[in-house]
Amino acid sequence: LRVCAVRVENPEIFGKTMSDVNSTLPDGVSITTTNRGGKAVALGHLGELQHGDIVLITAVDNAKLDQAVPTVGTRVGDKINLVQGEKEYQRLFISNPNLEGKTIPQIRQLMTLNVSILHIRRGDTDMPLTQSLRMEIGDQIGVLAEVGHTKELQRFFGDSVKAGGEVNYLSMGVGAALGLAVGSIAFPIPGLGNVKLGLAGLLLVALYLGKARNTWKFTWSMPIAASRVFREFGLALFLAQVGMASGSTFVETVAKSGMTYLLLGVALVALLSISVLLITVYVFRIPYDMAAGIISGATGNPAILAFSSKTLASDKPDVGYAMIFPSMTVFKILLVQIIGAFM
Repeated sequence: LRVCAVRVENPEIFGKTMSDVNSTLPDGVSITTTNRGGKAVALGHLGELQHGDIVLITAVDNAKLDQAVPTVGTRVGDKINLVQGEKEYQRLFISNPNLEGKTIPQIRQLMTLNVSILHIRRGDTDMPLTQSLRMEIGDQIGVLAEVGHTKELQRFFGDSVKAGGEVNYLSMGVGAALGLAVGSIAFPIPGLGNVKLGLAGLLLVALYLGKARNTWKFTWSMPIAASRVFREFGLALFLAQVGMASGSTFVETVAKSGMTYLLLGVALVALLSISVLLITVYVFRIPYDMAAGIISGATGNPAILAFSSKTLASDKPDVGYAMIFPSMTVFKILLVQIIGAFM
């Protein structure tokens, strides 16, 4: 988290609310608290700024922070204690289920304390503070609050690490049932007969429910800690099943055909991987760590994704994988059925 203290000197923002000014700042940059006359002022999100106020601006990106400073005024420092007065910085875990899916403005409306939200960290990623950002169980939230309000803040946010590993199995079961139901629906295509999405229907429904986050009493999102455990366990089962199901056939094929099929497989995978890498990095200028995730999705191999995430120590391979894998999976399932109709 990057912070700086700025004196309000831009006449264009005099009398404007913090919400109005935040909407003009770059994404991920926000004014979080105000000091007037040497004392912290409880302006809140709708309080009006005055000439000479000292405001605390926060951001994750240094470049965006520097870009935002002239919009407000003159930089006067880089430390929270220049503007915090009798306040202190605290970081808490969000484990209160009533806050899941809520945006920052909605959380401010629910709070009775004078608190400034400075920072949201999800897993190992610092999230930009935008008005549309929705909270998830297991998020860490950094706040600037008056000394002595720790207990009230813990009750409000929950502040339980254990909640980050809990899973709503009812929601998971209902979501899986809906996905399988969609996958079993036959779509008539002239000249090809009936085409089914199969397990791709489960994937498409999961994407939709993941975007919805919550429906009535069902929570479709999963805490990051629990999600990672399921992913690693699922990958282990997937690789074990592939090995047990194909082991004998693999040995028999290699014994009969020698290195022919092995070299052919290496050539095909290398051609696909290198082509995707060159196109993503040099044509579309996509960062390498995200391109690694796209390669994983294009080849349909989650083992590549797991290796990329651990090697590069980044969450961007997951983003690249999520962008390409759904469309590639649906395309391959439909392509197999279309080719089969002409055989």
